[in-house]
Amino acid sequence: TGKEVPRNSKLKWLSPIIDDLRVLRVGGRLRNTHMANSAKHPILLSSKHPLAALLAVAYHQKHLHTGPGHLLSILRERFWIIGGQYLQQLQARAKRLDQPVSLQIGQLAIIKEDNVPPTMWPMGRITRLHPGKDGVVRVVTLRTTAGKEIVRATARVAILPNPNVS
Repeated sequence: TGKEVPRNSKLKWLSPIIDDLRVLRVGGRLRNTHMANSAKHPILLSSKHPLAALLAVAYHQKHLHTGPGHLLSILRERFWIIGGQYLQQLQARAKRLDQPVSLQIGQLAIIKEDNVPPTMWPMGRITRLHPGKDGVVRVVTLRTTAGKEIVRATARVAILPNPNVS
């Protein structure tokens, strides 16, 4: 097994060890269990380390865009991210800071449908905007590629990026 970290380390409360590959891992009482070593001694990472964010993105995609709490749980099977709650806050904050897409007539969009796989969702072009009393557009009319007119809430429409607009 590995060496212990210096006594004056801020990580001392996690009983960290440095393994044979010089990777910092959580130590503790689990070393006597019959679990896999990666589960007994997860790799220690700071939430501010660039690798933590890369891991979060990779695992988020691998696990089909799971929620922040479940993502942190999955990550903690192999990694102990100090300040891991910070990743949840980043994800929630990014959602709040996302600027709403400026809807315009003529924009191409994918129309989300219930009980239909996403690869089969129809495409359409916005033909009308329906602003509410407050002036915010929450409903649009689209003409599908099959020529059918559909009225949908903007939450059920995914605007496709236009490569000609920067």
